[in-house]
Amino acid sequence: MPQEWYYTKDGERQGPITSKQLKHLANVGELQPTDLVWTEGKNEWKPASIVKGLFPTKPDSPTPPPVPGSTNTAKMDTAPALWNPTAIRLWSLLFTWGFGGFLMAQNWKSLGEHEKSKKSMIWFYSIFGFIFLGLITPDDDFTLKIFRFVGLGVLAAWSIFSAQPQINYIKERFGNDYQRRSWGKPIGFASACLCFLLVFAVLPTLLGTPAEILTVRYGKLDAYPGISLGNAIDEFLSDPEWSVSESEDGNHFVNITGGMTYQAKPVKALLQFLVVDDRFEFTALEFNGIVQNEIMRVSLMEKMMSDFIDSAGSDIGSVVPQETASQVTTLSDSEILDFIDNTKKYKGKVIRTILTMPSGFLRSGGSIAFYAFVGTNKLDVMINVAPSSVDSLAEFNSLDDLPNADLFSKLEVTFLCEEGSLNYGNRAIRIERP
Repeated sequence: MPQEWYYTKDGERQGPITSKQLKHLANVGELQPTDLVWTEGKNEWKPASIVKGLFPTKPDSPTPPPVPGSTNTAKMDTAPALWNPTAIRLWSLLFTWGFGGFLMAQNWKSLGEHEKSKKSMIWFYSIFGFIFLGLITPDDDFTLKIFRFVGLGVLAAWSIFSAQPQINYIKERFGNDYQRRSWGKPIGFASACLCFLLVFAVLPTLLGTPAEILTVRYGKLDAYPGISLGNAIDEFLSDPEWSVSESEDGNHFVNITGGMTYQAKPVKALLQFLVVDDRFEFTALEFNGIVQNEIMRVSLMEKMMSDFIDSAGSDIGSVVPQETASQVTTLSDSEILDFIDNTKKYKGKVIRTILTMPSGFLRSGGSIAFYAFVGTNKLDVMINVAPSSVDSLAEFNSLDDLPNADLFSKLEVTFLCEEGSLNYGNRAIRIERP
């Protein structure tokens, strides 16, 4: 069986052809000494000039020494037109490793290194998987930091294990003696892709979402400053749907519907938030169309936040008020502390007052205990106690855990007063007998 040959022309593989046909192509000038050829038994492609007897040999002639002051930069190979691999790596800092992976794959192809070209294309395809992960990744600060860190890690890995080998290969084989390919098309195309992403993906999300939804979705509770409320809701409810409605009196509400489990049964939940300027308040909760009470609203909010924290692997949102005794304001029995309408007066202050603990008001939600107190001025006050984030004296989960507290005992409660509603902004930090 005659020996079969393959050769490259303008970066494309040709063949198979016989040795006689290969010789004919060389004689008529169709095959140049710099064109790469390969035949069975060879480990790699070689320039046609090294095939014995393929081109006529020239008589030896004396080679003059280099001209004084000049440098002999002649190379054995004549390189095809290539994109500068060092520049590719720099542009990839802006356009990602997907951009660099594609261009380096084209360089390898022009060099006849088809296996390396295929490997480089894997980096190009991986960028689509990374984009998909970005679309489904929650946009809370903690997760976004991890996502950015992973992206930088992949870029560094591509630079070391894919880009650098090509830089070394071209430098060793051709030095700087090769024709550069134009950057117009690749940079133009990459820029167009970025513009498309901005115009058709990012802007509609920002411009098409009502301001009220953005206020709630990216809003944060004072007790959980590291968690966007929308992230906790979207993770807690199945198939959540967000909408805005306006009441007859002109108030704007954000309504969120979705599935959840209540008492081991699936229910359809409706969460409603009143939005005023850049503030919001959780005003209504329904399960299968049945309105739930205030205790249930508080319990659900704490449950959503605690579940989100558990899924993140650490408590990323809770805060503990750190106040000194000198900053505590003690109320007299005659003063009225109204948490619904009058908290602006005491905002930012730590308030101490005497409250009486009645019977039958204990509610629990997960690891959170809710205690209802009646003040000496006959004002009902609810205090949310989170055992993991409050003073040690307030770490209790049942009435029996209160030290020396009998039914209707007088208890001194110290808490941080924050502007808000009855449900939010007022967390007990210390409970003791006066």
